[in-house]
Amino acid sequence: MNIVGAWGDRAEWAEEIVHFCIDELMPRMKTLDISVDITECDACGYCLAVNKREFVIEINEELDDVEFLGTLCHEMTHVKQYARGELDINGKMVYSSQEEYENVWYEKEAYEMEKILVKKYVKSVDTDIEM
Repeated sequence: MNIVGAWGDRAEWAEEIVHFCIDELMPRMKTLDISVDITECDACGYCLAVNKREFVIEINEELDDVEFLGTLCHEMTHVKQYARGELDINGKMVYSSQEEYENVWYEKEAYEMEKILVKKYVKSVDTDIEM
């Protein structure tokens, strides 16, 4: 796994979160290549599937710790969807409204899993993150 665009604690923390999500969402997948780019972007985060084993996640560097954790868990749910073939890598995602975006099955699952994974992660580690 590659973590790019961050130094120190955030990069190490991102790697820890990614490994946690892999263990929770797809524990038998051992050949994933996931790059996390912590950078300036116009959303909280994105997940790009290069193929069924290679992914690029972009996370907004301006997020606070709770948003960072939640966004990375959300995007890792998309990694699972792509890696398992649940979501078409070549499919176009077109939304006419925010409501339409929030109600497609893969976003609903990602928002639901984000909450579950954040709670499990916070419970499993000694952290000072307040939920």
